[in-house]
Amino acid sequence: AAAMTAAVGDGMGSVEQDVVLIETMRPDGCVGRIVYSTTAKVDCYHLERLCDDVGWPRRPIAKVRAALENSFCVASLYLELIPASEAGGKDQGESSGE
Repeated sequence: AAAMTAAVGDGMGSVEQDVVLIETMRPDGCVGRIVYSTTAKVDCYHLERLCDDVGWPRRPIAKVRAALENSFCVASLYLELIPASEAGGKDQGESSGE
């Protein structure tokens, strides 16, 4: 079965950028980023597992999907890991434009 995701947007064609809240070098050499997004698709089955993990009651997947699709704003936080080989050797704290 295909993953059930809910696409969200403002319906006006505007595109928001994801925001990296925190970026840090991990002990294994990977770069870890906490990203805030209002554009990422939400997988209803992953959301259901997350609710199970924290002890919240299950909701019918179709209702969750409908709620997400009809919401004014859906935001998520996720961890993005960039392997050391792709991180480019950029030092922690180094930023462009400063």
